[in-house]
Amino acid sequence: MRTKMIMALVLLALSGVAFSEEPAKKVYKAAVDADGIQRITVIGGEFFFDPNFIIVKVNVPVELSVKKEQERLDGRG
Repeated sequence: MRTKMIMALVLLALSGVAFSEEPAKKVYKAAVDADGIQRITVIGGEFFFDPNFIIVKVNVPVELSVKKEQERLDGRG
């Protein structure tokens, strides 16, 4: 009984470590093009956006292009 309890606590502790990591923060700072527009392309996947943090200038037009991640040939995403 004691061994099973210790094993359960160890597994619980390890699962907490595995799920506690935050995804990496990828920051993109938009530049103003010659025509005065900030252009950004975002790729969306099943559980993410790349970049996942965008910085733009206030009161400057923004053109946002969003694309879906292409699936791999092996069918795993």
